Amino acid sequence: MNPRSKHSLALVSLLGALALAPLSLAHAQESLEVVHRRPVHLILGIGVEGGGFVDQASGLMGGAQVHVGIHFFGVEIYGLSQGFIGSLMVGNHQGQVEGISWNSAMLGFGVGVFHLAAGPSLDFAWGCSDSSNGAQCFQGAPLFGIDGRLALQFGSFEVSANVHPTFYGHSTVTGITLGLGWAL
Repeated sequence: MNPRSKHSLALVSLLGALALAPLSLAHAQESLEVVHRRPVHLILGIGVEGGGFVDQASGLMGGAQVHVGIHFFGVEIYGLSQGFIGSLMVGNHQGQVEGISWNSAMLGFGVGVFHLAAGPSLDFAWGCSDSSNGAQCFQGAPLFGIDGRLALQFGSFEVSANVHPTFYGHSTVTGITLGLGWAL
């Protein structure tokens, strides 16, 4: 191929790329318009999460979450249910398996990829937890908690972070989790 043909081919390739660029821009604008045209829509998501306990009990946990609700004009109301299996890593019950269920009523807002919500939670715990007063064991008794959640949604892919204190007696156990999931 002679040098003149190479330059012609490069020029044609550049013109082709420039011709396709508005299509990509138009596609991006169309995607944004779909979001703006749907100010009211269903919220549905599932994911896997992992994290740990901080405060008076320390340990690791992993599990899954599901959330269902509604988004209207930036405001989000949804139910969030999270289930975990974990293990304490310090204290008299080191290595004991814990079962945890957090069930939250969330109120928040969502703008673009950014979603922030908080709400009260009805929590259940099975197993034993360390506290400054010694070991406390739970057999599924309902507990009060509060959930704070930050999520970033890139299309259907979601990255989330939760901070969740659970109150029992005069003590608090706080769970911090990070998650990956799918959201509609």
